[in-house]
Amino acid sequence: MIDLMRVAGYTALLPANHEFDSGAETLKRRQTRSAFPFLGTNLSVDDDETAVFSNYLLIETAGPRIGVLGLLSQEVAILTNPDHFNGIQISDPLEAAESAIEVLQRQGADYIIALTHMKESEALPFSRQAEGVNLVIADGYRDLG
Repeated sequence: MIDLMRVAGYTALLPANHEFDSGAETLKRRQTRSAFPFLGTNLSVDDDETAVFSNYLLIETAGPRIGVLGLLSQEVAILTNPDHFNGIQISDPLEAAESAIEVLQRQGADYIIALTHMKESEALPFSRQAEGVNLVIADGYRDLG
């Protein structure tokens, strides 16, 4: 799948529960092959050796500079084998976004997009509260709970 994403010209990926199904080491190998960053604005890793996440991405275009965040629901850690999240913490998405937004704005981002993997009941309040985010792209859940 990573090879197809690379060929398709993906700019970034927000890893979610299924990307963790095979564990952090497999995820690291996939990221190395990807040629694009895996965003994890609210992910932190205890061991720098397995860290594969970028906090954000600043895309330089001929026009506006676009900042991109990648935010997971804290619930994602229980949607796959919990052992695959050993040493990986998912912090509050809004708090993590606020810090990254400040950095992106200082770096001259004209627009900020948040890629999220959240239930609608989390994504809607996030989109209302995340000042500085111009677009929220929410995906990953099939229910509205």
